[in-house]
Amino acid sequence: MTISHHEKEKKSIKTRILQTMAIPFIFMFLLLYAVFFISMRSLLGERELDNMINQAKLAENVLVSSVSYLPSITRDWSSWDYTYDYVLGDYDEFLDDYLTEYPFQLFRLNFLAVLDVRGDIVYEGYYDFWNAAFMENPPDLSGLYEVIGPLTVSTFDEKELLDLTNTTQIGMAGFVSHDQSIYYLSSYPVLRSDETGPCAGAFIFGRIIDDAEMAFLTKDSEISFSVSEINNTDISAGERESLLANRSIVIAHDDSATTFELFADIFGNDTLAVSISSPRTLYSEGSNFINIVLGVAALCCIIVLFVIFNLLNKTIAVPLTEMAAEIKNINMEKTGASLNFKSNTKEMDNIANAINDMLFRIKNDRDIIRTSNEILNYSANYDILTGLKNRTSTIKDLNTIIQKAKANLNTITVFFIDLNRFKFINDTLGHNLGNNFIILVANRLKKEFGEDALLSRMGGDEFAIVIESLKDDVEEQFFAERIFNVFKTPFRMKEREFLINVAIGSSSYPEDGQDAETMIKTADIAMYRAKDQGENSYVPYKKEFHAALQRKIYIENKIRSAINNNCREFRAFFQPKLSVETGEITSSEALIRWMSPEGVIGPLEFIPQAEESGLIIPLSWWMIRECCRIGKLFEQEGIDNTIAINISAQVLLHEDFIPVIRSAIEETGIDVRKLDIEITESTLLDDMEKVNTILRELHNVGMEISVDDFGTGYSSLSYLHKLSVDRIKIDRSFIIRIDEEDDDKAIINAIVAMGKSLHMVITAEGVEDESQYAFLKSIKCDEIQGYYISKPLPYDEYIDFMKQWNNNRKGMNL
Repeated sequence: MTISHHEKEKKSIKTRILQTMAIPFIFMFLLLYAVFFISMRSLLGERELDNMINQAKLAENVLVSSVSYLPSITRDWSSWDYTYDYVLGDYDEFLDDYLTEYPFQLFRLNFLAVLDVRGDIVYEGYYDFWNAAFMENPPDLSGLYEVIGPLTVSTFDEKELLDLTNTTQIGMAGFVSHDQSIYYLSSYPVLRSDETGPCAGAFIFGRIIDDAEMAFLTKDSEISFSVSEINNTDISAGERESLLANRSIVIAHDDSATTFELFADIFGNDTLAVSISSPRTLYSEGSNFINIVLGVAALCCIIVLFVIFNLLNKTIAVPLTEMAAEIKNINMEKTGASLNFKSNTKEMDNIANAINDMLFRIKNDRDIIRTSNEILNYSANYDILTGLKNRTSTIKDLNTIIQKAKANLNTITVFFIDLNRFKFINDTLGHNLGNNFIILVANRLKKEFGEDALLSRMGGDEFAIVIESLKDDVEEQFFAERIFNVFKTPFRMKEREFLINVAIGSSSYPEDGQDAETMIKTADIAMYRAKDQGENSYVPYKKEFHAALQRKIYIENKIRSAINNNCREFRAFFQPKLSVETGEITSSEALIRWMSPEGVIGPLEFIPQAEESGLIIPLSWWMIRECCRIGKLFEQEGIDNTIAINISAQVLLHEDFIPVIRSAIEETGIDVRKLDIEITESTLLDDMEKVNTILRELHNVGMEISVDDFGTGYSSLSYLHKLSVDRIKIDRSFIIRIDEEDDDKAIINAIVAMGKSLHMVITAEGVEDESQYAFLKSIKCDEIQGYYISKPLPYDEYIDFMKQWNNNRKGMNL
């Protein structure tokens, strides 16, 4: 059959039309692919890669931050004479007294080990703090201890002078893989309290970095992460080499991606990695919508192949070109926007709607990622309990403030705050209410200073305030008064009111430090000096405080050494009390004195340090036994003498106080009526109910109860009467001003009159001259004590004094 020329021409025209239509179709499709598919997917991939690497770095910061406090705690326990003696086998009670569940719960530990200097295990304990019980089948870490122990011991050079503020100068700390598990260890040489040798071994704190720990660290985040040894990760050899070379790698699959961030283990080797796996939601949904767009566009272009070229150009080509331009201008940082695109065809409008739907979903996925990143960042920089900045972020922010201050020639002041009686509140109410108390304190500080200063919780019951532009000492003192005012109003918890005192130290830039670490350290030192000066004290830093701090450490170590030497350096001295009415001496106050081989150390120096360190408790046990022993000797010498023993609040409230008293009485056979327990007025404020229970028990067996320093606290005479108190001692501060202040005379007269009406014995202490004695006698004060009668005397001199007094009572004009 012959094809006519007309048909050939028609066919040729159709071919040319199809060819003409195919050229713009191919061109537009390639343009759409290049502009939309390649650029969009590349942009999505890059943004997803950056987000995942940032998440891995934040996860590593959270992991490191969660254990950052353990090296400091390890050093405290290692540099402790009790630990030292325990390792040497000289203090077996250390196991029952301290190696209990308490340190595991307090510091969130899974294991604790004590090694001797040869690396042999002296003690090891494994604890499951999630179930609050010791592990029945603990992991075997002996092989790890064999390596860590000698390395830890070798970090200490006995000739080296250690920096008391540098927790990383010696010892080891870091993560380690052992038997396909990851652990965090903090190890420190076992030294004496003054951090001198010879080294006795190594002390190790540790935590298991397992699934439960990871779940705890990420409980508020929608993204989870894990830690593993890179040799145990499920990656190829080439990927492992890339990770070692670049320290981070993202392994992408079709539906998910895993990010690995390399970090060093405890030996400094790059063997561990943090990994985060997450679905490729952003990338996959974006790719799917891109495919939809391309499919719809291709379909539309195929349809318009059968339409005339002008209609194709009007309805498809031009709109696609415009849409491509809109897509190229999409800003991924502002995914909340949509395409401003309208056409006259339903197909093109559907494409625009699909793109807008894709952008909306991308925005939602980005919000989820941003929220997770914010949670991880918050955990790394803020205190979870109070919402204040933590130590890590405070140091970072303070360094930034210092850099600005250098440029602007500005001043910076760091105030370091310690709550003086928080341990009592925490022990009385429990840790949960103790945490609530910390929150109340933080809220008050935020209300007062939140808009003017940088606030932070440095840990435990310590807070810091960073303030700029205080011009001089006067403005710093005024700011400290503002802090004191925050604590003047009692805190109310559990239907009880607690009035707490604080100690405040400060340091100033640039005088006291050129960087954040130094300024915080010097403010901390000043705060400890403020604690020494008594309640509600403020002290700005001075360079000589370093020497004072060294002296405190020296005194504490000397006290501990003297106690371990059976208190042979301590002596009990006795100061007599005179009955004003009869002129007889039938009682005395026992006072402890320290006859150190290096010279006499005054009680005003060593007793506050003993109370602060807790050494006042064993020192008081010795004093009780010694007074009972000497009291029995007084009886054998024919001296009728009641001995008053000073007891501090922490000793009185100690669970062993009553048993120690009973044991001393039974061992010596002393008449219990010859003992007088003397407490300060402030002791009554610690736990009124518990104190009264103890006082009643002592009173019921025949002991007398005296309240010392009366008039300086907040007690009333009528309330003291309800607390089983037999006598009160008027504070010496009133006595020394008798000749100068009429107000003090009136106060003393009122105390004596009211005390007698309540049938109490009134003792005036600090009487030093005839005029003071004459006034007290005129108002019928019952007893006097002071240098007017006698200074405190050792046992043998006191016996001679008493015998001479009894033989010749008229030896003084009384």
